[in-house]
Amino acid sequence: KMGKKLVCARAISEGEVIQPGDIVFKSPGDGIPPYFFDFFVGKTMKVGMGVDESLTYEAIGETEASAKSIVT
Repeated sequence: KMGKKLVCARAISEGEVIQPGDIVFKSPGDGIPPYFFDFFVGKTMKVGMGVDESLTYEAIGETEASAKSIVT
């Protein structure tokens, strides 16, 4: 079974707030796992990203450590 990662469902511009429909889960699981979905929803993009680009913590101005402290 292949793991999944968070990916942009559409192009998201800098300054946009991420909505639930803006994120999809795709294989392979070489990025941020789906259980961080709620962490990303409602965050403002610090950089623009294209369709099917893997979301990153840097794209929303956060760090992996800050995300893990909230999610876990």
